[in-house]
Amino acid sequence: MTVRASPSTKDLPAMLGQAVQAYEVARVGHARARRQAAEEHQRAVEALEQRRQAELQRVEAEERRQQALAAAEQERAGHLLAAIEDVERTARALLEKAGLAHIAGAPLRLDQSAGPSRQPDQAVAAAFVAAQTAYVDLRTALLDLSQTYLEAGQWDSARRVLQLLLGATDAPLYLEARDLWCESYYRPAQAALEAGEWQEAAALLKVLLKVAPGYRDVPRWLRDHPPLAWRVAPIRETGYFRIGQLEDLERFGVGEDRSPARGLAALIHEGQVTITDVATRTALRTLKHTEEGVTCVAFSRDGTLLATVERTYHRTVHLWDVDSGVRLGKVMLDSGDHRVFFSPDGRLLYAERERQNKGSIVQPVLEG
Repeated sequence: MTVRASPSTKDLPAMLGQAVQAYEVARVGHARARRQAAEEHQRAVEALEQRRQAELQRVEAEERRQQALAAAEQERAGHLLAAIEDVERTARALLEKAGLAHIAGAPLRLDQSAGPSRQPDQAVAAAFVAAQTAYVDLRTALLDLSQTYLEAGQWDSARRVLQLLLGATDAPLYLEARDLWCESYYRPAQAALEAGEWQEAAALLKVLLKVAPGYRDVPRWLRDHPPLAWRVAPIRETGYFRIGQLEDLERFGVGEDRSPARGLAALIHEGQVTITDVATRTALRTLKHTEEGVTCVAFSRDGTLLATVERTYHRTVHLWDVDSGVRLGKVMLDSGDHRVFFSPDGRLLYAERERQNKGSIVQPVLEG
């Protein structure tokens, strides 16, 4: 066994110095470690507090948003209720005053004769004027109610109210009611257009254009958005062209039967046309034609429209909505084989007569 030598007296100061140094190093290290731990803990606490505050702010912001939405809905509901109550009050007033006028001997309508028992003319006139004023007040209240429905986006409710005001063109506020009726189609059509929902926008505009063909900026919509124009306006043959008049026909995609933009193909089989997904080889829908069959098909560049040429005596060009399979219109052309293709901007459809060096221009034409 090894026996350590006892330190001599002269080594004690050196040993004490080393011990003191070691103690100081340990003390400093311990203090640094505690400080670092405290700092890490503080940073963790601060980060947690920041996350808590951020979450609290998010929750508070969401609560404020929900409260604002609820307040807006409550305000709209309040406006609707007030408008409905106003209609009820004015309707009662009209019933009362019209009844009093009838009792006084005034006719119910200008083309009717007076009642069998008449009060003095002055009383009759006053009662009749009061009834006419109440009638105007009622129509005003109904107009306000329809306006409130419009602002709330309740299009069908607005139209139901407005129908009460559109019976007679010479009635008070007829033109104002007609404008609001147009707005009940214009506003949702605008929203559908902004969302690229061509079918929905077209369905609304077809109704609107029967009443007001040039309403607001609808004509500009049809000029700027060919997919919408083909679905809304009547399709007609509007002119002719010779092959030499068009530069580089091949760049238009003559006879194209595929839509690279959407991965679709239009296949002619046994005289019918089938829209097929190229990647999955799945038949999406079949476009029915007569037994004579189809000779040519062509997609528009965006793949939302398809033109087909039917083999009838007078060749018939059909235009189809690809997504729904709905036929949008047709045009009768001269006899002979035709190839069809859309212009690059989608505004025109060319129907080229093969071996005749000429063809027809087809496009949607807005009436009115």
